[in-house]
Amino acid sequence: MIRKKIAVRIPGKLFLTGEYAVLYSAPAIITGVDRFAIIELQPCEEKYSTFTSFSPDINKMSFTVENQRIKLPADSFPVEKFTFFTAALETFYKFYPEVNTLDKISISADTRQFFTHGDNKFGFGSSAAVTVGLISGLYQYYFDKKLHPARLIKMAIESHRSAQKKSGSGGDIAVAALSGTILFRKNVNSHAVHYKKVSIPKGLTIIPIFTGKSASTSDYLKKIENFSVGNGALFNELMAELKNVATISADQFVSGENELFMESISQYFELLQKLGNAAGINIISKEHDEISGIVGDAGGVYKPSGAGGGDVGLAYFCDNFSFFDLKEELKNNGYEILDISLGLQKWI
Repeated sequence: MIRKKIAVRIPGKLFLTGEYAVLYSAPAIITGVDRFAIIELQPCEEKYSTFTSFSPDINKMSFTVENQRIKLPADSFPVEKFTFFTAALETFYKFYPEVNTLDKISISADTRQFFTHGDNKFGFGSSAAVTVGLISGLYQYYFDKKLHPARLIKMAIESHRSAQKKSGSGGDIAVAALSGTILFRKNVNSHAVHYKKVSIPKGLTIIPIFTGKSASTSDYLKKIENFSVGNGALFNELMAELKNVATISADQFVSGENELFMESISQYFELLQKLGNAAGINIISKEHDEISGIVGDAGGVYKPSGAGGGDVGLAYFCDNFSFFDLKEELKNNGYEILDISLGLQKWI
């Protein structure tokens, strides 16, 4: 078969509700955003296969495939820079050992839409998008057709868990593969995942706001895990509260009970603050706290999207409000409303 150039675009994500609790079998609502990881694959005319990463730092390396394992040259960039790339390719070749890995291939991953002009990340889940994009693109490249979404999600979650040392829920993988908005749940014991497409309810306005600073999701997850080990009883109590509100808010979102959903979001904000204080981490950072006050004065409710500390938060409104006044007040305090689509809806 004559290989041809393949290009795929994979969306980023934002958590609408269910952060942290989703790691312990609670449901989460996650939506795709129109910031994309762009993965391109084509035949390579160089001596070895190549991978180029277009992010704030542009890195290029050569690689070979031996017994379904990726081999990097001794003088390549630090291996951790390519963890998600190598995990995705090795997972793909494990599932499809029949492909001819002797054919040289050129692969690029462009995630610049996931970063500000100042090279801060927004928190849209670039590693999950790249993982989904690589596996999806490889399948199209070798088999000339699209991979079934359920199999794509299974493979990408396995790859991502391997690269992250088993942290994370897989929800970011599922929404990257499916796009739109999903209800997602992971069984903490069996690791089985369940997901379905849902719609953002009519009358609910969701506005993404950037705090101006980035935060490390992996660091926060590790600290929460350490807290759970050393403070079992308190952790279980806090997580039970968080799981309860996550379940209620997901049900309210799906059924379109907007006012009740907003009340639950307000409770979730308080519980995230309570969890962060107990674990000694700034889930509700100064920035998130200030934005919450501004949004509250405008008649809405607010919470971080994701692990907190920075990145993006979401303002929710179900009544009329002055978008211009909100935007100006946020701007005056150093915060930015992002001009992006959530799910399949455009708010700005």
